[in-house]
This record gives sequence, C-alpha cells and structure tokens, in this order.
Amino acid sequence: MDVEGVAGESIEERFARFHSRNPQVYRELRDLALHAVRRGRRRGSMKQLFEALRAESLLATEGEDWKLNNSYTALYARLLMACEPELEGWFETRRRVSAGAGEDAGWE
Repeated sequence: MDVEGVAGESIEERFARFHSRNPQVYRELRDLALHAVRRGRRRGSMKQLFEALRAESLLATEGEDWKLNNSYTALYARLLMACEPELEGWFETRRRVSAGAGEDAGWE
C-alpha cells in the first residue's frame, strides 16, 4: 500500500488522488444516498453512508491504509451534491476549516 500522503499535501490533494484511484467509492455512496432519497429520506449523513460501506465486505480500495478515511466525508458530501441533482442540499455542510479566508474549499 502507498503511504497515505506526501508531507505538506492538503486534504483536497489526498482526496483527489484517492477519488481518482477508487471511483467505486463515489458510485457506492451515490447509490446509497439516492436509494435513501427515493425512499423518502429528506436529509442524509455521509458518516452513516461511510459506515454502511465499511460494513460491506466487497468494497476494496487502493492507496491508503484505511478502506475509507473519515477525513473525506465532507468532500464526498460536497462532490455528490455538486454532481447529483437529486442530492443537492441533502447533506448538511459547514464552512471548511481548510478553506482560505472568504472562500469555501468545497467542490462546487
């Protein structure tokens, strides 16, 4: 396995690398979230979706020591809401600590 990240690398850079190496994670999260929306859930929790994927024994990821890094929950929530119209506003998000003054470091 690769080392989680290069010294000085931002969370966004580590996430981008993980996401590109593991597109199945996005697909699984999207499918779980859309299933919940279509069953009537009005709000969602990315941490809950991460736990559901962790419990799924068939999910395998590459590049990190952890199957799913909790540091990526906010980034996956923002990415899903930006890319999936049915999920727009479904996850509650807060201002990112790593965002610069006056900017949101989200994926919109």
